[in-house]
Amino acid sequence: MKRVDALERAAVAATRHEWPAVLQWLTEGWSDEKHPELAEVAWVLVQQRLHAEPFSERLERDTEAAWLDAKATSEKEHLLRLVSTPWPRLTSDARARVNAIVAGPPGILWSAALASLVRSDPYRSHSGFQMMRAGLRWLVKHGDPMAARLVNELRAGEPELVRIDLGALSRQQLPEATSLSPREQALVDDLRRIVSVPRAEVASLFHEVFTSPFDDGRRAVLADALTEAGDPRGEFISLQLLGASSKHAKRMSQLLRANAAEWLKPLSPFIEVPAVFTRGFPSAVKVLPAQTTELFGRTEAWGTVEQLTVWPEFAFEFHPHLRGMKALLGVRDAGTTPIPALERAVIFVDAPLARLPFQSVRELGVIASWDDRPEVEKALEFFSKRAAWFPTIERLLVPGTAKDLGFATTLLTRYPSVQEIVCSLEVTGTNLNLPSNWALTLSRAKVMTLTWHGRNWSGDPPEGVATWLAATHVAGLMRVVIEQVQKLDPAQRERVIRALRDAADEWPETVELTLFGVDGRA
Repeated sequence: MKRVDALERAAVAATRHEWPAVLQWLTEGWSDEKHPELAEVAWVLVQQRLHAEPFSERLERDTEAAWLDAKATSEKEHLLRLVSTPWPRLTSDARARVNAIVAGPPGILWSAALASLVRSDPYRSHSGFQMMRAGLRWLVKHGDPMAARLVNELRAGEPELVRIDLGALSRQQLPEATSLSPREQALVDDLRRIVSVPRAEVASLFHEVFTSPFDDGRRAVLADALTEAGDPRGEFISLQLLGASSKHAKRMSQLLRANAAEWLKPLSPFIEVPAVFTRGFPSAVKVLPAQTTELFGRTEAWGTVEQLTVWPEFAFEFHPHLRGMKALLGVRDAGTTPIPALERAVIFVDAPLARLPFQSVRELGVIASWDDRPEVEKALEFFSKRAAWFPTIERLLVPGTAKDLGFATTLLTRYPSVQEIVCSLEVTGTNLNLPSNWALTLSRAKVMTLTWHGRNWSGDPPEGVATWLAATHVAGLMRVVIEQVQKLDPAQRERVIRALRDAADEWPETVELTLFGVDGRA
């Protein structure tokens, strides 16, 4: 088929948004003569129209090679998946991809994929230059004028690179493309315009948010685009980006009640609802029971999740889609894939200790029975000796009877890198939502904070802590802070203050006591 006829049919299919047909006719026209312009348009088409979401860069060394060898998909699907995936992070994986390309027959998308490698050159290494040469030699071998286009671009941009690293290849007679006719050029220009997704298109902006979850600027741009399109989520994102403000709390609550089910759709098959939203997107979720780690590969929407809670039987394995994860709660099995830096991890004391491949953890919580102190100490001792990430821990949460100053003091003495110990029932048992009447925090600066959450199943009266705060318990401390979470009526507050004052009469003069109420007044 003549090239102009193929382009005419591709243009008709494009006006109907029949994207696979557009690729088919571009391939037909490219086969007539391997013109780089057709390959460039096909590349834009595949990148922006033929896949719902690009696959993320691989973090594991063996993923790329294993995927290249996969037989589960057809050759056409395999090709589309491959060329729509960013070049892998590891040079060895990229080499496997280039080897797969140059071992096969020519193709319009292979031509474009190799062009993207040469232009982006993400490796800047000896192996990277070897891949570049292999790709260019393959293009020349099959008479693809894309080689001449790329060599000319390299020569214009970095002549030394071409002379030294491409050597004789740059001095060969490279295949040149004949000029497109005016009609063909007009058709190519029309196709490029139709298949190109505008920058402000909502789907593209969602992708940018999912892949850059900490960039609030991208969320703001998305919010503007949604607002212009009449989507209430634009207003919701904008309001949440303003921060916690009682001024907008009612409106945000209205929007969330009306639309949360729709906004959670990408994740709702896999998580318990409702979920916590932060800056316009679900940020704290709990995985449903009987799920597998395969669910993380289903959607990029996992990118905005910052706190992930899993069930004890969930065999967790880190996935690149979890770009925004700061906290991993309730994990018993952390798989084998290295987990990037976490602000908080909460694990079971009987987890397979050798299979916790964190890179760093700022806050570590250990789930165990409150009286199972030997197991907690055993786990911490294991980590301190075997885990490279243990020195990164600044805050350690351990189960206890909450008011456990002796245990906290022992742990601070034993692990000099830890700056703060928290003893609380919040990390006791399999229910992470178990309320804790009192939580004790001891800092290396000898400041003890007791946080009272109000009455719970333990039935402790608020002034009961005063009995515990005897001189022997506060000896050696510089400051004691009581934080009252539940609002007290005036009579209750007076009883607490009186009880604390009576207990403090016996304290050393060096200890300072401060009582904070729910209203923030000291």
